[in-house]
Amino acid sequence: MLSIMQNYEGSVLLMDEAHASGALGATGRGIYEHFGLLPQQAIERGVVPLIMTTFSKFAASAGAAISSHVAELKPLLNVSPTSIGTISLPPPTTAAALESIRQVVKTPDLVQRLQENTQYLRSRLAENDFMAIGETNVIPVLLPPELNPKIFGRKLMNDHGLWVSPIWFIAKPEFGSLSTRCTPTRKWIVWLQAWWQPVKCCTSLPLVRE
Repeated sequence: MLSIMQNYEGSVLLMDEAHASGALGATGRGIYEHFGLLPQQAIERGVVPLIMTTFSKFAASAGAAISSHVAELKPLLNVSPTSIGTISLPPPTTAAALESIRQVVKTPDLVQRLQENTQYLRSRLAENDFMAIGETNVIPVLLPPELNPKIFGRKLMNDHGLWVSPIWFIAKPEFGSLSTRCTPTRKWIVWLQAWWQPVKCCTSLPLVRE
């Protein structure tokens, strides 16, 4: 992508790091690190890197951040003053986000363990004929068209105590998916080993669309 964009000097590369921050890259620095790049390398090619992330995923908090080295792009932070005023971060939420960032920087082994857990879950999903997409620890699992994501998710919760997030594709409502995520804890693997049988059981039930 950079090789193409460098032919258009001043073009902006917007990188959505919402699911990548704290999860991708050797030390959790996201997409650039995952591909062995630095934002500076985009700048050197005449491309403007604009990086967006959210604190509601890796930081156990709320809010988001946009970063850029171009002064003209910094007003993006103020394009919606009414929203900024209504959802400004309270001190505890801000402190939680900052501490999460510190933990990612100080303990890269947590990032590595998260990546190992993610790979484990993705490999087990593939072994059990589930179609998982993406690369991060937030894992959407595509369901067969005949399965209703809402009924499937409710069945897992009511009968087995397993929570997943049912999702519909807006552009193609006949397709749905479930989303789950990994954590960097060792106990998570123990939980996962008891996860497969209920999921396979519910997949085989006639949970047709309403």
